[in-house]
Amino acid sequence: MNRVDIAIPLGPESRSNNDELRLFLRSLEEHGSGWRRVLLMTDCAPEWLAEDDALRVYPAHDHHRHNKDANLFEKMELALAITDGTDMVFAADDCTLLQDVDFSRLPPIWNPRKPDEFARPADGTDWGKWKRRMWHTLKELGMEWGNWDTHTPQRWNVAAARKAIRETPYKKPEGRCIDTAVMGRWFGGERPEDAVHQDTVKETVESQEEAAKARLDKVFVVYNDDGFLAGLRERLFERFPAPSRWETER
Repeated sequence: MNRVDIAIPLGPESRSNNDELRLFLRSLEEHGSGWRRVLLMTDCAPEWLAEDDALRVYPAHDHHRHNKDANLFEKMELALAITDGTDMVFAADDCTLLQDVDFSRLPPIWNPRKPDEFARPADGTDWGKWKRRMWHTLKELGMEWGNWDTHTPQRWNVAAARKAIRETPYKKPEGRCIDTAVMGRWFGGERPEDAVHQDTVKETVESQEEAAKARLDKVFVVYNDDGFLAGLRERLFERFPAPSRWETER
């Protein structure tokens, strides 16, 4: 079995002393297999974190104040230069494993939403602009739309990912979607036979109501601050009470 590295680009935005990362690592220790090292790409690692041969921190600064996506691309480009495997897993800290996951065999996870579902809303918010911009980028590269942004871990082909990041104009305003940039470049508009629908493997929690009602019975739970700080954090600590080997204190 060829084990894979897991790269996590960590930013400075945590409102909970990086409890998101703490829970990811606890769940990884309990449920994760097929992985070799965690590559934590950040210059703001929490004080409670203890490195060892299986978890290394690589300094990576957020240079782009108004483009978080560009910071993400640069951190992952550095991780891709560090890993020496054929594949690598990109993961976010605000995701917790709830079932066993073999990262070396992680299937592609796809999102069925189409570009026309991300039209500019009337309320002034426009998080969908990243999706629309990525769609135009794929068209400029002669590729069909394939939506791979699922907030779950994704296993990347390293060579394809390096090429995709080089070719994506991620420093332009409005940013780009990194999973769609990489997986879209790898698969084009085709969906591999082993790809799985995001709804079959993840539960999303983005509010107090969802935090209370979440069943927590899928492979992953992913969340934002509104859901995490409104009750989900406590539920996940009940699920994973024991510190991981990378914690110096609780």
